[in-house]
Amino acid sequence: MSGPWIMVVDPDGDCNAELCSVLAGQGFQCRKCRTVGEAWDALDASIDLVLVASRLDDGSGIDFTRKVRHGHGRADVPVIMLTAVTGMAGHLDAVQAGVNDFICRPVDPTELNVRILALLKLKQAQDVAKLRDLQLAEQVARQAARLEAENARLEHIARTDPLTGLANHGSIVTTLLAESRKCLEEGLTACVLFLDLDHFKALNDSFGHICGDSVLREFGAVLKHHLRNDGLCGRWGGEEFVVVLPSADVEIGLTVAERLRQAVSRYRFEAAPEALVTCSIGVACIPEDGADLGTVVEAADRAMYVAKSLGRNQVRTTKDADASLALLCETKGSREEQALAGVIEALVTMVGTRDVYESDHTKSVEALALRIAADMGLGKREAHVIGMAARLHDIGKVAIPDAILQKAGPLNEQEWETVRAHPVVGAQIVGRIPALSFVAPVIEALHERWDGKGYPNLLKGEDIPLPSRVIAVADAFCAMTADRPHRLGVTVWQAVDEIRACSGTQFAPDVVESFLRVLDAEAGDQVA
Repeated sequence: MSGPWIMVVDPDGDCNAELCSVLAGQGFQCRKCRTVGEAWDALDASIDLVLVASRLDDGSGIDFTRKVRHGHGRADVPVIMLTAVTGMAGHLDAVQAGVNDFICRPVDPTELNVRILALLKLKQAQDVAKLRDLQLAEQVARQAARLEAENARLEHIARTDPLTGLANHGSIVTTLLAESRKCLEEGLTACVLFLDLDHFKALNDSFGHICGDSVLREFGAVLKHHLRNDGLCGRWGGEEFVVVLPSADVEIGLTVAERLRQAVSRYRFEAAPEALVTCSIGVACIPEDGADLGTVVEAADRAMYVAKSLGRNQVRTTKDADASLALLCETKGSREEQALAGVIEALVTMVGTRDVYESDHTKSVEALALRIAADMGLGKREAHVIGMAARLHDIGKVAIPDAILQKAGPLNEQEWETVRAHPVVGAQIVGRIPALSFVAPVIEALHERWDGKGYPNLLKGEDIPLPSRVIAVADAFCAMTADRPHRLGVTVWQAVDEIRACSGTQFAPDVVESFLRVLDAEAGDQVA
């Protein structure tokens, strides 16, 4: 086994050779150098210790040592300086430069051996200590990384709903608080969507809670996918979910909400492929609908409840939760009322399968008719009748053949006769349902005119049921402004001018006045 390598840096070749001979006799291996430059190039990882003369041809032992300590990869190599000085004079500069020890010439072999071995042992101990420090530092780093990863995992668990993998209630609250502060401090807006799965209890009862949990997971995945990067989606609790849309106004909120609603209604849930899973969504804005967390969430929740009360699978804003809708939604129905709501929904769906246009049209007519009723100061009973009749106002269209219903061109007289019969057919359909019989006269009179020139019974003025008069105006406005396959809708103000022109002939004047006030109020809200 070869001994340690000693580099001898001495310009005197004879002294260099003599030292190397002594070192070889003591079991060391030597590398001879005569200049600073030669020693600098030869100092590699194999050198264990350096013996350097105090005076060199191209510098000094102090210069060489200083250079090694401050600019070489072997800055830790032990250095013994060969000096002719027997006292301590001049040694201070050498020590400050990094020299570890001194030995005077002529060199005593025994003293040289002792000093070399002492420094090598010290270097070995330092190397062991450094290795241990390095290993300890690596252990600390690994432990710190594990702790950081564990903390991140725990933080993720603390912020995540375990069933859906979305943000949990606490995380949503934190986000909403931050958005509320940001909106107030920077004058920005944000939107909150409150989503609730429709008929979820019935789904659980029919298919079991395991299936219900799977539907919730799939529902969360659909929301997350179609939300894209627009905002944060989380589970509020049960079958309720919340979406926070930073820097969004009500129009953006409605667009995103409708995108999510459509995505859910079109998605085939693997957990319950035979079930139609839909959701109702309420939209509220910060700070318009509330500057604090509780107020804005309550507003979005209230709008969602209105969406459910008006038939589910739709989006509503806080503006939809007006006085009459609030009256309509104040009390939870009995089982009979809930069953009746299911019947109504089935009838509306039946019409929607015949004419895709009808689904959105019915919702628009219902919402506008209820706003008009609210402006007229009608009570809960009247609002209830109007809301129900508005949802069923086109039920008689199931009797109109598709060739007529979907015809792009004008209808001939025989076809018009078929169309004019649909109010009577609709009244007959609902009249056969005892719980809906009170709506039949309203549906039958929807196309009567204030001047008595309508159909089917030529009713005139106040002989026409009040709910029919209200729905007639809402129906005409929504029909005129909506795009159909065979024509584009007119502008809002063109439709308003037409309805105003027909006040006192086709439409009841007091209903038209309320209608105009409702539109003026909405236009003012949009401008504000």
